[in-house]
Amino acid sequence: MARRRLSVETRRAELIEVGKRIFSERPFDAISTEELARAAGISKGLLYHYFSNKRGFYVAVVRHLADELIAATNIDEDAPIGEALPGAIDGFYAFLGAHGPMYRTLIRGGIGSDSETAEEVDRVRHSMIERLTANLDLDSPTPEQDAKLHGWVGCAEAVGLHQVRHGALSEVQFRDLLITALLKLLD
Repeated sequence: MARRRLSVETRRAELIEVGKRIFSERPFDAISTEELARAAGISKGLLYHYFSNKRGFYVAVVRHLADELIAATNIDEDAPIGEALPGAIDGFYAFLGAHGPMYRTLIRGGIGSDSETAEEVDRVRHSMIERLTANLDLDSPTPEQDAKLHGWVGCAEAVGLHQVRHGALSEVQFRDLLITALLKLLD
């Protein structure tokens, strides 16, 4: 097979896509570096050229996934919450449909108590809370309001994990459940 010369950005993006597929199929510890390189059609040395080691590759995949999740759940801060939140939740539902196993890996930490993957999960949570806070015009949320928003994000994660595992809810049911939960928490 002839090797393809790709730009750094293109090759890295291609490797991230391979990583998303492989890490969604099996746990981190069950995949060798050689297997990752073979799946990507490159040498192990070239994989190390782009990522310092298997863990570095995994963290890059998780970071990319976190960026995709943040983009999928974008909330228009200028729109009323009743208009902005349904679209963000629908984006979350679609994200789960496209990346369910990797979402489970992201939320559960994948390689245990790894600080870098935990930071990515926290970044996603913080982003959602910041966007909700801005949309709800809570410039300085009270400790109780802040706790409620954190609780809702935890609820959304749990409902998302349930959806990935069981696929039981339609998009409308999923959206209505999360909107109702937020409204009840903030009431």
